[in-house]
Amino acid sequence: MRVKGSPVVAGGASYAGRLPNAIPFGTWFPGNPYPGYDVDERITVRDLHRGVDALIWAIVDLACSTPIERPFER
Repeated sequence: MRVKGSPVVAGGASYAGRLPNAIPFGTWFPGNPYPGYDVDERITVRDLHRGVDALIWAIVDLACSTPIERPFER
């Protein structure tokens, strides 16, 4: 499934800071309030499934694509 829209960055704590050259990855879909750091942190089952699809696409891309040369340069 492809989700329309642009990626957004949301700050927050992440274990990615412990790994060199890591980029944190998570799901937060447009039109929904940010679900993190709330006393009742949750997402809908639909968004959970969408997040799993996005994670699968990311893993397939990382595992099967040619490595990106200098990914942080524009």
